[in-house]
Amino acid sequence: MSSNAQAATNPAVYAVGKMHISGNVIPNTWYQTIQTPGGKPYLNAIILLADIVYWYRPTEIRDERSGKTTGMQQKFRDDLLQRSYAALSDQFSLSRKQIKDALVFLENLGVITRVFRNKIVGGQCLSNVMYLDLHAAKLYELTYPTSVAEETCREDSEVCTAGDTGADFCDAVRRGDEAMLSEALLQPQNTLLYITGDPLQDARYQTVCELQGAADAAVQGGLSAFEASELTHVWCQSAVHIGRESELERFRRECLVQLCRKTAKAAGQRRFSVHVRSAIDYIEGHSDSVLTTEEIASAVGLSASRLSAVFRKESGESVHQFVIRKKLERAALLLRETTVSIPEIAGLLHFSDQSHLTRLFHRQYGVTPYRYRLKEDSTEMD
Repeated sequence: MSSNAQAATNPAVYAVGKMHISGNVIPNTWYQTIQTPGGKPYLNAIILLADIVYWYRPTEIRDERSGKTTGMQQKFRDDLLQRSYAALSDQFSLSRKQIKDALVFLENLGVITRVFRNKIVGGQCLSNVMYLDLHAAKLYELTYPTSVAEETCREDSEVCTAGDTGADFCDAVRRGDEAMLSEALLQPQNTLLYITGDPLQDARYQTVCELQGAADAAVQGGLSAFEASELTHVWCQSAVHIGRESELERFRRECLVQLCRKTAKAAGQRRFSVHVRSAIDYIEGHSDSVLTTEEIASAVGLSASRLSAVFRKESGESVHQFVIRKKLERAALLLRETTVSIPEIAGLLHFSDQSHLTRLFHRQYGVTPYRYRLKEDSTEMD
């Protein structure tokens, strides 16, 4: 025993040592990094983030014979964590306004995104169901701020912070410059984070952090926050199941190239006026809702007739045509990256039925949704 160690004499210490206490964990650093404008810890936001992190903290899958970790399994069933203001209010004895304010604060901080979807439950469609997407890179930044990470590194001689990990390729993604990205990817990869001691697990963690960081850069470059969140969530789900470091590196590169191309495409849309750009962002963020020109116009502060006129003039297509195109792009993403059935996709995106989806999908992509899903090497067709 170290000379600084002290033998436990309080009976409660022994009693607690025998307990298996699990649940939410609050790192001390959050009291410094999650604060109100007045400089005090935002306790409601901290408590909610601890609960969100608990649900996103994976359960390890271990081999019965060797005891080695073979994978990670998420605690929740859907692709994102589903929560409601009412349930959180009951759980933490806070008002719904306090819950909403705290979640909005965390969203503005960049550590979560609220995603509202329609969900089919028991044959009925529930609208505006709230899901919470957690951004691992920002969470890491809040949990291990630079000063704390450097101190820990000096004490433990371990690599504890990503430092400037991915700075070059993030800059390339932000600019939508694929040539610059290719050059950045030729450089040796930055030092791997040592978090679990398992090289594959650590490589997965670093890949997730880098993709989140690149997604943030893409948003800065003009990609919609909704689309970036959707893409990175699917990618992070895939990353944790990749079994070889070489495959993980290839996957990382493919994702970065795709982000770079999407950012370049989004940059080309900056020619749009503020109202049309706002309308596009609104449509992209509500592609799984029933959308009307009147609703979109109201959201951006124009009359329906005025929005229709300026939208067609600047984009070359009507508001309705753009809505349908974005719904079909969302359908293609679900077909590529999930196992949701085609009838369910039709319902989630509010097509009148599967035949309606199939007819429009074939018109845009040249194949039926069924044939599209069968393709082994699906490429972006939007």
